[in-house]
Amino acid sequence: MPAITSGRVLVTGANGFLALYVIRALLEQGFSVRFTVRSEGKAAFVREFFAAHADRLEGVIVEDMAVPGAYDAAVPDVDGIVHLASPVDITNPGPPELVTRPAIGGVENLLASVQAHGDKLKRWVQISSVAALGADLSPSAHYTEANWNDASLAVVAELGAKAEPIHKYNASKVLAERAFWGWIEEKKVAWDGVAVLPSLIMAPDLQYAHSGTPTVGLSFGLIPLLRKGITAAELDDIMPWHTVDARDVAHAVVTALSTPEAGGERFIASSGVLAVNDVALAAAQLLPNVAQGNADPALRGSFASRSYVMDGSKAERVLGFKYRPVHDTLVDTITSVPAEIFAAA
Repeated sequence: MPAITSGRVLVTGANGFLALYVIRALLEQGFSVRFTVRSEGKAAFVREFFAAHADRLEGVIVEDMAVPGAYDAAVPDVDGIVHLASPVDITNPGPPELVTRPAIGGVENLLASVQAHGDKLKRWVQISSVAALGADLSPSAHYTEANWNDASLAVVAELGAKAEPIHKYNASKVLAERAFWGWIEEKKVAWDGVAVLPSLIMAPDLQYAHSGTPTVGLSFGLIPLLRKGITAAELDDIMPWHTVDARDVAHAVVTALSTPEAGGERFIASSGVLAVNDVALAAAQLLPNVAQGNADPALRGSFASRSYVMDGSKAERVLGFKYRPVHDTLVDTITSVPAEIFAAA
């Protein structure tokens, strides 16, 4: 099935941190967008946010994506789908099914709705996560699109509710993405599937900039780590992570819809390694009263050697773009957060 360069794209979970960037990118490329959210209040926010494109924007309320038929009204006459809606719970102390069931159910119900009512669909981009790749965070780990996180599945199967919450979250990502690919294989569908797997996403919080109400974005998750008085030892003790700019992920998603070669592929979206110490160094140049960090080149160089490898080069190669430098993303993210918020942390 050919890729799409115009038409209507369904975006689920439209009021989320990444979703706003994806919708903006789609509208900028001339697509029409049908979006889903869980309430009329959230729909009103999305409509108001993109008021300049009201003629190419429509919303559908999906209160519970795990209910069969929940997406029946959303899929008719769509040429593409970007499925973002999924539970984001890395603290669940209960049974893993509290996280895995809605993630899988959301995918399967959307797939069933497409089968029944989505005969125009040409391409579906499933937003997964690098959490679906593996649980080994040691320096010897090297992740590509060929990897699957069977380790977290095994932990959850053995320990159930006693498993660490992060393994339950990881399992939800693995099982949801496998449900997606399994349906495509089993049903021999007429459309193409693509999966995009971002690492930790950073960027200015569009919702906060627009309304003063933050989404659950990394820009706000970093704030407690940069409080004045945090020690260099504390900064050094936090494991470096792999990150990517939301604007790059949004670009990758739109390009995945329109690139024929992307069909049937998985793409890691990850631009590089970032340590909290690097965040502190950048923040100290931009904001008062935050942790200072340690500028020692030897220390900073050690962070990369202590990190696992997350290879995001396939996305650049096939989708034809270059990631923003991590430092640029970092500066943009920090400067989007008012200084008084850091001061109050």
